[in-house]
Amino acid sequence: SPNDDIHMGQISGETDILAVLGGHSDTAEADAVGEVYSPPRVVPIARQRGHPGGWSLDLTSTDDQGRPWDFDCKETKQRARTLVQTTKPKLLILSPMCRYFSTMMNLSKLQMAPGEFEKKFAHAVEHLRFAFELIDLQIAGGRWFLFEHPAGASSWLLDFVRAIIDRPDSHLVLAHQCRFGQKGTDKVGEALVKKPTRFLTNCAGIAHQLNKQCTGGHRHANTVGNAKMLRGC
Repeated sequence: SPNDDIHMGQISGETDILAVLGGHSDTAEADAVGEVYSPPRVVPIARQRGHPGGWSLDLTSTDDQGRPWDFDCKETKQRARTLVQTTKPKLLILSPMCRYFSTMMNLSKLQMAPGEFEKKFAHAVEHLRFAFELIDLQIAGGRWFLFEHPAGASSWLLDFVRAIIDRPDSHLVLAHQCRFGQKGTDKVGEALVKKPTRFLTNCAGIAHQLNKQCTGGHRHANTVGNAKMLRGC
């Protein structure tokens, strides 16, 4: 959801991850960017820079027939697979929900009814597995992908995620959101937010742009467990 995940539009505005698109070897007719589990964030920025096409698949968006992109539906998943295979986006950005992989869930699940966490976690894994299925399609087509989740999320330990991390052409980098201007408000007031995040990509140029950690010299707002206190996420 937008509150769980990073605002990739802000990232692409602060850091030029889209610069790599101009030198990609795919055909000129290919869409520049596809976003999955995300409302339009990077695609509008790409279009402003003159990159063609692009699409964003999320519950908040619909296809050309007015159907929402609900990935609980098998038919919707197949439409997304077909879209990736036919439009061949140069860069596929994936931001699936991270809530049930977060460290905060270790406390929250204690307040849930027996079996509730396990059911919701399995549902989250199913969505994450689908995201990595689309990554596999992107790799098979010789194109780029970019996936992000919180640095401490348990998702990084799943076998199908590790399989992509362990590829020789993959790059896993750590970013602190204060380097991209993300702000939040706590009891003291507004300040930058550290929010450690890992990015996984097969594009060395994008990895280099996102591999930025806090250099100090400023206060971090304490927004742990309160997404509503974040700004620009």
